[in-house]
Amino acid sequence: MAWSPPPPGYTKLNFDASCMDQDGSGGIGLILRNETGLLLATKAIHLSHCLNARTAEALAAREALHLASEMHLSHLIIEGGSYGIIKLIDSNQPLSRDIEEYCYTDESKMNIEIRYRKTRG
Repeated sequence: MAWSPPPPGYTKLNFDASCMDQDGSGGIGLILRNETGLLLATKAIHLSHCLNARTAEALAAREALHLASEMHLSHLIIEGGSYGIIKLIDSNQPLSRDIEEYCYTDESKMNIEIRYRKTRG
């Protein structure tokens, strides 16, 4: 599936993660672009140990929110390929203290939309 731009005035932060069953290592990738597709930021993180792909995706979602917070973005679409993680975040159920506090406190000044993006098959 090709990348689609966010609406005018928004930025889009895509995240993805992987976890190798053989040795438990993994990685996280983040990419932030504006409405014209201009690359604003990227981040890659090596995970020396992760339990499973779902845990890696949850860590990627948390890192995406941290990056957005650090960059003081006001209108953001966060898109990831793990339906379960997106559904947990969007349902306002605790996923992790960081994500819950960032997304659902009154102090958050961001307009965040969280979307699932089917990546393969």
